[in-house]
Amino acid sequence: MKMINQSRGPAFRMKPVDLAIGMLQICAPYAYADVESADTKAVAAQATDVQVKSASQTNSGIQEVFVTARKFGEPLSKTPLAITAVTGDDLRSSGITNVSEIGDLVPNVVMGRDPFGVNIAIRGVTTTDQTSKGTQGIGFNVDGVPIGRPLAQGLSFFDIERLEVLSGPQGTLYGTSTTGGAINVITNKPAKDFAASVNTEFGNYNTKRSDAMVNVPISNELAVRIAVNADDRDGYLQPSLGANPGGPARNDQHDRAGRLSALYTFSNDTTLLLATTFGNQSGVGYGTVPSYGQIA
Repeated sequence: MKMINQSRGPAFRMKPVDLAIGMLQICAPYAYADVESADTKAVAAQATDVQVKSASQTNSGIQEVFVTARKFGEPLSKTPLAITAVTGDDLRSSGITNVSEIGDLVPNVVMGRDPFGVNIAIRGVTTTDQTSKGTQGIGFNVDGVPIGRPLAQGLSFFDIERLEVLSGPQGTLYGTSTTGGAINVITNKPAKDFAASVNTEFGNYNTKRSDAMVNVPISNELAVRIAVNADDRDGYLQPSLGANPGGPARNDQHDRAGRLSALYTFSNDTTLLLATTFGNQSGVGYGTVPSYGQIA
């Protein structure tokens, strides 16, 4: 009996070249994925490096100003208030040495003078009664203490660390007399290192401005700071009418002020600050341009 082997389908044979091509086609997607993953990691690493350098440049190139407008310290850029903050160094470099000159540097602020002192207006809100019986429309605070009398506000503007101007209303934070806003004057505090300085300026109308400061650390916990200020200027408005024509020129300035402060440090979180400011204002007095044949 003869056996016959019969194939029911065509025979397929794979050549070595075809096998190699097939293997390459199978492995190619995985190889591409590995390359893409490596490229992505490299790009991410470069982006991270750029972010770190950018943050380092920002920290070294831009000085952040910290404010206490909301009764605690925070960066000015993160304070949700309509506020303008100016450091003491910027005030000095801009020639701002008097309260009445704040409007020359801070927007939306107009500072005026009258016989009763400084008249402050923020975004058009002010008061028409500067006397002792009047209620001020702008709050004026020195180291958190309200100064309600316009005559006394000018005596505290020396040896300043920072100036904060808040547009109103600010009744929630500062209470009454802050419909138009608030001005915060933060003075320099006693430090743990010895320091001293003297500054003198001269100008027209026989202007002489001087201020001095000395900071003395008594111990590791106690430091004392003394600052004084003198401001003299002859008047520039010569009376020609009224009861005293030809008299002494008005709008002169002869001010003296001083501040004594002591800081005791109990711990990193607890300190006690005691400060007192004293001064004197004298001179011929305030005057205006003659109107209707009379001099004010």
